[in-house]
Amino acid sequence: MTANALPTTYKEYWRADIDSGLKAWANTSHEVAKALFFNSEKKANVDQAQTLLNNYVNEHLISMSGFPDVAGDLRAIAGKVVDQITPAFLKAPIEQLKNNIYDAVIVRATGMTKEQLKNYFSNPALYFDEVMTKGSGQLVNLNTFNTQYLRLSGSDPNEKFDYQKVPPAYNTVTMSKLLLLGSDGVRQLLTALNDPSPVTKPNAMLGFINTLDGGNEQQKMILAKCPTYRQVFMKQAGETFCQ
Repeated sequence: MTANALPTTYKEYWRADIDSGLKAWANTSHEVAKALFFNSEKKANVDQAQTLLNNYVNEHLISMSGFPDVAGDLRAIAGKVVDQITPAFLKAPIEQLKNNIYDAVIVRATGMTKEQLKNYFSNPALYFDEVMTKGSGQLVNLNTFNTQYLRLSGSDPNEKFDYQKVPPAYNTVTMSKLLLLGSDGVRQLLTALNDPSPVTKPNAMLGFINTLDGGNEQQKMILAKCPTYRQVFMKQAGETFCQ
């Protein structure tokens, strides 16, 4: 193999490792998210997340950063080619990822260390007021949320809320049921509610949610005439119509 061919072959291996690593990252990040937020234990499994990230470093990131899965003469020229190709401003971040990918990814994204993240998901009540009483939107503390929004007594930590008494939960169930109705079903519902509005959509949901930014998109619903709306849905905090 000629001297010029070695760097070329090395770059080809390097490119293949980068492609492989990028493809693997999609599944790795998905599994990390499941470990942190969507696992069966319903708490942040940061140990599993860290293991997944460390495995990614060992299986992909090291070779992606300039040490492909090859040996011999190509290994000998790896450092030289990496120095020539890798921009200086990327070298430090790459080293940080290899040395501690958990901090580089999770801490940067959440602002919390491993133990802080564990506590945050294991004891959310401790952080409720800190988060929910600041910023924009509907500000509320934990006691008010439990008693006025969830309609809980506040004395039993194991008490469960009744969805029929909590507007967002009740409205979600109601809309889910409405989605099962075709045009004829919606027409029958309107007739029962003494609403003469024509049915122009194939189901009740269309024309409803265009955004999720709190813009009261409910007003575009077929049921949004106030007398009809209030017979079907409960009033939620922040609603500005059908007072």
